[in-house]
Amino acid sequence: MTTMTKTAEWIPRLLRSIDERDWDTFVSYLTDDAEFRYGSGSTAVGRESIKSAADMAVSPFAAVEHEILSVWEGPDSTVL
Repeated sequence: MTTMTKTAEWIPRLLRSIDERDWDTFVSYLTDDAEFRYGSGSTAVGRESIKSAADMAVSPFAAVEHEILSVWEGPDSTVL
């Protein structure tokens, strides 16, 4: 895994919350007006809608596990 700066230290915790289906923790990282879209699905707006959409996105899978392979950090964005 590529070392992340202090700015991005929260990313593994965010991904773990998805893997554990801990939607309250997941949405705590989001702004009130955040948008979420999985694949070609419709866009969910706001934390409550995102909780439901995220749960539906991973519900077909017995398990979900994110693995960070590389990290690129720019002044206004981070790409995993």
